[in-house]
Amino acid sequence: MALLTLQVISYGFALWLGLYLLSRDFRNVNLRYASFGLISYALVLAGDALRTYAPGDITHDILTRLTLPAIAFPAVFWFLSLTRLFADDERPLAQRLYQSANPLLIGFAALYILSATTNIFFDFDNGKTGSGYWLYLILLVPLLGLALGLLVQRWQSEEKRQPIGLILLATLFFGLGIGIILVPLEIVAREWLILAIGLDLLVFGYAVAILDAFEQGESLQRHFVRAFDISLFTTVVFGGQVGLVMSFGAGATFGMVALLFSIITAAIAMQMFYAPFARVMDNLAFGGSASLTAERNSLRTEAEVLARVNNTLDISRISQDEFVRLTRRALRDFGNLPRLATNPLTRLPLVLERLKEREIPPNTLERAAELKEILTESIASLKPRDQGDLGTSDEWRHYNSLYYPYVVGLRPYSRRTDNDFLSDGEKEVLDWFMVQVPERTMYNWQKAAAELVVQDLQERMVQSPSREPVSPTYK
Repeated sequence: MALLTLQVISYGFALWLGLYLLSRDFRNVNLRYASFGLISYALVLAGDALRTYAPGDITHDILTRLTLPAIAFPAVFWFLSLTRLFADDERPLAQRLYQSANPLLIGFAALYILSATTNIFFDFDNGKTGSGYWLYLILLVPLLGLALGLLVQRWQSEEKRQPIGLILLATLFFGLGIGIILVPLEIVAREWLILAIGLDLLVFGYAVAILDAFEQGESLQRHFVRAFDISLFTTVVFGGQVGLVMSFGAGATFGMVALLFSIITAAIAMQMFYAPFARVMDNLAFGGSASLTAERNSLRTEAEVLARVNNTLDISRISQDEFVRLTRRALRDFGNLPRLATNPLTRLPLVLERLKEREIPPNTLERAAELKEILTESIASLKPRDQGDLGTSDEWRHYNSLYYPYVVGLRPYSRRTDNDFLSDGEKEVLDWFMVQVPERTMYNWQKAAAELVVQDLQERMVQSPSREPVSPTYK
């Protein structure tokens, strides 16, 4: 029971941390890869526990074949998470590694299927590694070397603001991923190995959350602690009942262990994705009242956003580089008002003054909507004068690179883009992007255009009657 207890605790924490990162922002590729790494590790733990209590040889063999080869996936996903962190770097190595994400995933997926269906890598019949086990090491060990190489390059660069969690992300997780494969379990007691892995997961997940909050200009502690507290409470309340039945009655049977893991999964998932679940329930219950449904959604959104807003950040004292970074983030979140609402730029004096002039209360969502309007005006100022409504010459590069992807919502390089709703002019610009503008070139144009938007914002604030930031009042 001691080993099962450690497996359950490690599973619950890994699953919660993975779903927490996923719920922060599903569109964030870095968070998505990190989340998948934690979730895949949690599934490995669950499969390992279930096969211990399997009722027959067939069930045990199936679970073993599904679980053992999956030990590579946590390391792969976290390697991809790390490469995404460096994807904005100008160094060719970081860019090439990030571009290799899909081939790497496809390769390991094929390797997993081959491992689970044959005895080449794992000799399931005799309970030991197979003759091709070395291939796992050849494929995984270089990932650690490449990760360390990226870190060395980063430390040698001029940017010194990366949190120490970046180092933990690169070293500890790969120590975990490779250690699961290399450490002989006969030497290290399994209970201590699982406990050590659980402690490592705490550092990994928190490091990724720190990096994300730092990049987004958000507060992490309140949102992180609240999400953990409520998930822990519901897990203990519901999972604890199954644990008591197992301890004082039914025992650790396969059915009870499976029930315990399923209840823990449901309790954590329901809490982490409560907001979308509540929206569905509201639509079912109040579908006849659109205004009531919209108001409840607005209140939920504002409550969620308030836990992530960093009110301690003095917007008047941030560096130029940070101003540019926050502006680029605001542009990326242009079409997502709740995400935009957590941006510190919503507390710009210009935003608050304009709301005051129109006698609009400066609540979280109103400030985000006003920032969106200001950004739209700044982007419009990049449009060449007296040259019509659209164009594809060099003068239009900054305007086009911001207006169409962010304001219009075009995705020039996505194969899933629906072009039916576009006007003839928008289709012309979209074709121009796809045929004449490489994706990397557009990215560089967006960086330069964002700096022009920053310059426009700063000039407008200088011209503003009040130069001091105004702090919104919450009641």
